[in-house]
Amino acid sequence: MSDCYVSAGKTRSQGAEAELIGRPAQGWDINASYTYNDNRIVNNGNATQAGLTYAGNSPRHLWKLWTHYRLEPYRGARRNVWSVGGEPRSYMLTLRSNF
Repeated sequence: MSDCYVSAGKTRSQGAEAELIGRPAQGWDINASYTYNDNRIVNNGNATQAGLTYAGNSPRHLWKLWTHYRLEPYRGARRNVWSVGGEPRSYMLTLRSNF
């Protein structure tokens, strides 16, 4: 049941997100972001589960870097039609709860 969720009573999810967007050169865009997420079981009728992670498959830390570059238009073109982009991601999964 790795992709199923069980009703867990009262849960709490809180976190923060920061993002930087810039254009270091004409045609080149960069976006860097970081997300922190903490989700816990607050009260589900079982005192031994209070404080455990609720959704073990949601990342606690997520880093993303995205870049996109629009190539110069070829001779005779009215606008640039070619571009290159990519996005590496890094994340750390929270530990699974044993309930």
